[in-house]
This record gives sequence, structure tokens and C-alpha cells, in this order.
Amino acid sequence: MEQKLKVFNEYLYENEVRWADVVYLTQPINGVRHEITWKEAMFQARKITAFLKSLGLKKGDKVGILSKNCAEWFIADFAIAMAGFVSVPLYAAQLADTVHYILDHAEVKALFVGKLDKWKDQEKGIAENIIRIAFPYEDSMPAKYHWNDLLDQFEPDMTNYVPDESDLYTIMYTSGTTGAPKGVMITFGATGHAMEATSKDATINRLEHHHFLSYLPLGHIFERIVVEHTSLFKKTTIYFVEALSTFTRDLQYASPTLFVAAPRIWAQFQKGILAKLSQKKLEILLKIPILNYFIKKKIKHGLGFDRTYWCISGSAPMSVPVMEWYQKLGITICEGYGRTEDLAYATWQYPEEVIFGTVGKPRPGIEVKLGEDDELLTRSKMMMSGYYKEPGASKEIFTKDGFIHTGDQAIIHKNGYITILGRVNDTFKTDKGEFVNPLKLEDKFAENHDIEQLCAIGLTLPQPVLLVVLSHPALAMHSRQELIAGLKQTMHSINPGLTNFEKVKRIIVCKDPWTTENDLLTPTFKLKRKAIYNRYIDLAKKVSEIDTEVYWEA
Repeated sequence: MEQKLKVFNEYLYENEVRWADVVYLTQPINGVRHEITWKEAMFQARKITAFLKSLGLKKGDKVGILSKNCAEWFIADFAIAMAGFVSVPLYAAQLADTVHYILDHAEVKALFVGKLDKWKDQEKGIAENIIRIAFPYEDSMPAKYHWNDLLDQFEPDMTNYVPDESDLYTIMYTSGTTGAPKGVMITFGATGHAMEATSKDATINRLEHHHFLSYLPLGHIFERIVVEHTSLFKKTTIYFVEALSTFTRDLQYASPTLFVAAPRIWAQFQKGILAKLSQKKLEILLKIPILNYFIKKKIKHGLGFDRTYWCISGSAPMSVPVMEWYQKLGITICEGYGRTEDLAYATWQYPEEVIFGTVGKPRPGIEVKLGEDDELLTRSKMMMSGYYKEPGASKEIFTKDGFIHTGDQAIIHKNGYITILGRVNDTFKTDKGEFVNPLKLEDKFAENHDIEQLCAIGLTLPQPVLLVVLSHPALAMHSRQELIAGLKQTMHSINPGLTNFEKVKRIIVCKDPWTTENDLLTPTFKLKRKAIYNRYIDLAKKVSEIDTEVYWEA
């Protein structure tokens, strides 16, 4: 007889007892760290559950969370599920129009609001009829209800509600690199299967007690699955970051056993190291046997990696040169692959068997194959049930035999490893009629450590043009002439290895960084390629016609 699948809520009730006195959440407030055990976390969750039920909402109604990562985010998510409602997480950096779109589209009835940098702007996107509940932080968005008051007013709801596998657990909206975000519907069954499969992972089980730093957006599937859900089946202490200015301090204090970061964050770490120790000096020190060990140990300690055994990069492709750079420091970065639609559960790499330039092999329970145009197709029990209110889009993303269209071109190697070539729709055609993959160019040019952001464009241009944003350390340490010379040297070293139609003949140094605020990055730091193209195409056309290899935007 097949064993019944354990779902989200059941992990909570089990942990409340078996790990009652284990410190689960560690929240810094004004420099003081507040520790919350599993028993206390569930005590609060049960009180918030009682409050949510008192609002008169119906089973399946939507409750949103708009906040940076914090202890209350986790507890609110628990309470929403325990009360029989559906969580709708939003990115803390989301702009008002997107906030309004998601809340309206998902028909959110109540909204938890918390740690936010620009809540006065975001408040404009929240309709007056949505019930607001404020997390207990200073300068928070005005709300009808306040977290601490609710903890004082309500008795804990002791009913251990267990949803069916087919019940909706959450609606997670894609970050929207193009067009409006889509609401990905995830059932308790789908996330239950993902947790069950991951709980058997030998590398996850290497340690009895894990320590995680939760700072990547919980509105993104990667952080939700890899950090929050993993902490439900492994004894884990979660640490949070108080503010951007305390990130280094909080990371060092947490010293996570497993550390997850987006490529941009890994690049920023690299720039910080090189700002203190030049690449030339670093290379010399690493060649000296006696100093090699101490240099690596000092860098790891400075990053907060004293007990980190598994470093992961996710949410976007990472440059191979950057990964190789870290490898020389004794830090192996593993890439995986997954999308919101498959719960970020598709492929995985382990520190002992990394092959750079790949995203590893399919995880247990995952089927993969290539479709038309070498598009990667995936199928498993860990998949969404469809897009909320979009039956047409839901039908289009599934093949007739139940595979999901990922939209990514890939190579499946004979050893089972998979290389992602880029988005099917990101490939552009130059005015010479040749197709170019921008990721290939960007990966090669990332070897220049002065570059922090880069994007290759080429549609309607005679040759690809590389747009770059230089790092602050590079701008502070080098003159404009030195930086231009370095970019030229990189271009001249890379172009001979490219076909004629791929060669980059012009580099534009952009004066402004690409951010979520200027709408050139998604909340997960992915390039909004169409927006960047529209912003710079006129300048790129102009620069393509003049005799200069590197153009510095005024």
C-alpha cells in the first residue's frame, strides 16, 4: 500500500513537538538577535491562524505577504496554510503598479505588510478594501491590525487542519521579464512531493543541523523551496538580515552550512575581494604553498563561509570565468536549474561532481527531453497545476504528454548533464540575418572583473553591441583611459574565438546601473532584456556608425 504523502501543514505540527526547543528563527532588530524556537513559532502561528479565521474569509481565499524576509514572514505563511487559505507572496521591491496588478488579479482579501524600503510608494497599489496586517517593525505601512496586538488578543487555534493534496497552497507570480506577471498555482501535493524527494538527498542529509541565511526574496520560488521548505524536514536554524548595511555582519554571524546566491551577488563578493586585494597580488599569493591555505581561509572567513559546505547559484545563469575564479579560492559554486512552474525542482549539482557550464543532472523524479528548437521540456509530480485565471496560457505551456515548455534552449550531454544555452526568444538576429545567442557573449566577457553588469544586443544592428555597467571598485581604482584599455583588451582577446557575425565591435559603458527601480532588472536581478534594448538601441545604432571601439555614455 502506497504511503500517504506528507504535506506542508503536517511538517509544521510534527516539528512543533519533535523540535520544540530548537531555535528555528533568528531575527536581528536594532542589532539585537531575537531567537524563536519551533514551539514559539508555532504558538504565534496558531494565534495568527485564529485571527485570520475571525475575518470571515472562506476556505481558499487569498492572503498576501508584502515584506522583506523576516521571522514573521515564515510564521504568517504557516498561519495562512493552517487557516485553510492560499498565500500570495509579493517581492518587497515590487513597484506600485505591479503590486496593484497582483493583488487585484489574485483577488487578495488580506495582506501582511512588513519590512519595506519604499512602502509609501507601494501603498498606492493597495486597494482600500484589502485588510492590512502590519509586522512589528518601525516605520511600517499603516495597517488596521498589528502583529503584536494580535498575539495579545487571540488564543492559539489548536485545530491541526490538514489540506488535501489537490488543495491550492500558494500562487507565486513570475517576476515578469516581459509582459504582466503570471500567477503560478502550486498545490500542497506538488510541494509535498518536492519536500519528500529533497529530504532523501544525501548531500542535504550530510549534516544533522543546518544553518541557513534567508535573504533572497521569499516571493521567488527558489528561496521558498530551497530555504523555507528545506527547513521543514531538516533540523535548521534560519537567520535573517536586518538591513542591506548589515548584510556582511549578519552573514558572518549565520555562517550558513548551505549558502544560496544569485550570480549578481557572487559577482559583488568578487568585486569586494578584489577591492582589497588586486587580482595580480592574489594570483601571486595563491602560488605560494604556505600562504595559499591562509589566504583561502581568510577570504572564506571574511565572507562568512566558515562552515559552508555547499554554495549554490540560482535564478539566472552564472559566468563560467567567475565560477573558475572562486574555484581557485577553494569555493565551489554549484548551479541548478528550475522555474516557478516546476517548483525550482529540475536539475542539481553537487560540490564533488561539478561540471562548469552545466546545471547538473535531472533530480530524482524528473523527466527531461528536448523539443522543437532544442527547447528543454520537463515533467514530474513537482509541477504547477496551471496559471491562475489564464486557461489559454496554461494549455499552451503543457505538451500533450504532460511535459512543461521551459522556453529555454539546452543541450543534454551523454553523461546526463544539461547545459542551458539561453531563452529561445532571447536569441537575436543581426541585420545580416545571422542568429546570435547573447548569453554566449556575456559569459565570455564576464572574465573582465571591472564589469558588474552586461547585456549583448544586436537586433537591427550590423554586429552585436555589448552594453556594460562597471563596478564601483573599478571606477574608484582606475582612470577612464585604463578602463577603456582593459575593455578593448578583453574584446580583442575574445573576438578571434567567435564567428564573424558574433564578434563584438562596439562596447558601450552605461552611466547608470540597471536596477529594479529603473525597471531594467526584475526583483530577482534578471535582466529585462527588452527594456534594456529599448533604452539603448538608438545609442547603439549611433555608436555602430562611428569609429570607436569603446563608447563612454555621457
